[in-house]
Amino acid sequence: MDRARLLDIDCEAFPIEHRGRPGLYIRNRRRLADDGIYVPREWAVVLPLFDGRNTVDEICQQAVGIERAIVEQIARGLDSIYLLDNQRSRDRRRTVIDAFRSAKVREPICAGGVYPDDAGELLKQIDAMYRHPHGPGPAKSFDPRASRPRSVLTPHIDYRRGKQSFAFAFKEIAERSQATIYVILATSHHSFHRFVLTAKDFRTPIGLVHTDADFVDLIADVYGHAVFEDEFAHQPEHSIELTLPLLQHALRDRPDFSIVPLLVGSFGDSVDEGRSPADFPEIARMVDALRAAEESCEQEVCYIVSGDLAHIGPKFGDRPKVDAQKSLACRSADERLLQQLTTPDPGNLFSVMHADRDERRICGFPPLWVALSAAAPRRGSVLCYDQFVDPAGSEIVSFASMVFE
Repeated sequence: MDRARLLDIDCEAFPIEHRGRPGLYIRNRRRLADDGIYVPREWAVVLPLFDGRNTVDEICQQAVGIERAIVEQIARGLDSIYLLDNQRSRDRRRTVIDAFRSAKVREPICAGGVYPDDAGELLKQIDAMYRHPHGPGPAKSFDPRASRPRSVLTPHIDYRRGKQSFAFAFKEIAERSQATIYVILATSHHSFHRFVLTAKDFRTPIGLVHTDADFVDLIADVYGHAVFEDEFAHQPEHSIELTLPLLQHALRDRPDFSIVPLLVGSFGDSVDEGRSPADFPEIARMVDALRAAEESCEQEVCYIVSGDLAHIGPKFGDRPKVDAQKSLACRSADERLLQQLTTPDPGNLFSVMHADRDERRICGFPPLWVALSAAAPRRGSVLCYDQFVDPAGSEIVSFASMVFE
């Protein structure tokens, strides 16, 4: 009988409560299955036994106090979402990846869930972000004489929780940006590669967003074509997709723009080792590639950073539940970070991350560091700050909008 091994690289788990019962929600991070499975906390001790050294029968024997039927149920659940290392999972992964590679367009995965799949309803939702009582108000007419933003920072939390916070950054683009190419540097949640680029166009309910293939090629010429190795990571990723309807809305009177979609992976080794990201050859090479591409391009370029701030609480591995005191402490630390960013020096940003070993999990750090290094803005302005605090105490996620000039 085959040894049962959980595919750690494809597996992600979140603590949840289901009908008042704590447990784990497990899903396939590459979205090879539409849904996940729920495993009650007292059964989760079985999961480490799926290590490739045991058959399901042997796991049943080692799982003291847990009935065989339960172990078999967990095994079937993991297999149903393609998280067991077997031929079925390999075939599914190959089929899905091949289909993505052959497609010219990256189709939306958030439509109908995170946001409406109807264009009119989606535009209304975005309008409401601007008109929210704490929002920035509707964008004024584009002013070609205004100073131009080099970059903006925008959240990528879902629209329901982020609410009006998105509108502040995109209002700056609507009113002042003359760029026709938007390099989107976005947090990568589904790849272990440092950078992942694609030349595919992206579809939203509002329409097709074109990717600038020439700019993509210019980056690859300097960085190397390894930047396309894990291109499939773009398929399950939401951090670029969530910026696109907002960009389409902001530029609806100037639709002749294109994007450069670049996922940026973890800089955890940089923080852990106390070495600036600039000291890592592949990171420095990407900054050089972005600069070279922009210098070779006759069009104006603006960088959009899609990244949130802190991730705190049991959902992210912290033991105590979050509360009002944690929220205030998080706000205070975020405000110090954002104040540093008003003088947008990537070295200062790294120093802040290294000082606390990034214990608050600032997921926007890598793409923001790259943007500040490539765009070299002179000053930054904080436009909006907010938090989502889970009422059950599971998590705090903080986020902000900024503009850099």
